[in-house]
Amino acid sequence: STPLETRSTMTEVDMDWWVMQGEEPGKPDEVYRYAIVVDFEATCWEERVNTDVQEIIEFPAVIIDLAAPQGQPPVAEFQRYVRPTDRPELSEFCTELTGITQAMVSGQQPLAVVLAEFVAWIEQQTYLMSKGPECNFVLCADGDWDFGSIFPIEIKRKHISHLVPGYLKVGWCDVRKYFNQATGHRGGMKRMLEHLRLPLLGKHHSGIDDARNIARILQRVGAIWQNPVDINTSPARKTWK
Repeated sequence: STPLETRSTMTEVDMDWWVMQGEEPGKPDEVYRYAIVVDFEATCWEERVNTDVQEIIEFPAVIIDLAAPQGQPPVAEFQRYVRPTDRPELSEFCTELTGITQAMVSGQQPLAVVLAEFVAWIEQQTYLMSKGPECNFVLCADGDWDFGSIFPIEIKRKHISHLVPGYLKVGWCDVRKYFNQATGHRGGMKRMLEHLRLPLLGKHHSGIDDARNIARILQRVGAIWQNPVDINTSPARKTWK
């Protein structure tokens, strides 16, 4: 995830890209068995900038079974580096923060191709689509930035919102708010891990490592509270309108 100082919040007007060609966003299922945890990394600079000039450069996702015992490994993982096209040269600050070098993105596919690969990967996991036209998973992210800002802003700016299938338009679960509701404590990923007495695995601001750590937070919250907050009905669930 990118530093807070480089982030901006979407306006209500910006969010209308989720309703395309008269299509209504999908309706959330009553119960989800799986969670897909996503944690994007994006171009960034040491000076303060707006999110509308940022581009995703790492697209990771981790699937966990919400019914599985704590400590179970992810069911599946997806990870791609993404070639930025608007401002293709990474800043030194970005490389230092994320560990992503110019060589790691220059030969990669642009976001449109990677997004299509992500959708195909989801649909290959047949257990995620076991309810027919309705999905059996909820997207999860640490805060608003991934699905409330960088992703919809870039998709809209690059005119590739048509690549987002209806089952991905039902919204996402804000893990920070879910954690706060369950524990009464607030904080980002590192604070949540500390509170849960979980070590940070891998590198902070590596998208795939952060996604794995956020998945561990979800598993732990469900394991240590006898009456855990239901992720399916939590106010941390956010939808696009």
